[in-house]
Amino acid sequence: MLDDEIETLTAPFLASDLAMEVASVYHEHTGVGVGAGEATAAVISTFRELLADPDEGPVIFLALAATQLREGRLVEPVRDAAIALIESGDAQRAWRQTDATISIQRRTALAAVAEQLRVAELVE
Repeated sequence: MLDDEIETLTAPFLASDLAMEVASVYHEHTGVGVGAGEATAAVISTFRELLADPDEGPVIFLALAATQLREGRLVEPVRDAAIALIESGDAQRAWRQTDATISIQRRTALAAVAEQLRVAELVE
């Protein structure tokens, strides 16, 4: 998939304030040469209190996965967590929508991101 397509595909997962904060913390670390694994640990540490929240936790993992997917620096635990959230339906529930058309679009977007996560190259 081309970089522009990945950007478009992942954009909805980086649109909320929380998602932007997740990406910002990740970039603060990778921007100074920290590896993807250490930057991931910094994000997890920063947002630790929200991870168990059924609404916020999925946003954190999906935003982190989308950020790493965009940069080609996907780490296995993030990939696995994001796919598990999508497959379990937790990601869809956290991204609530009463409009059936939007709900279908979101389910489609989640499935497309899950597929890209499955085929993406992982980093150590």
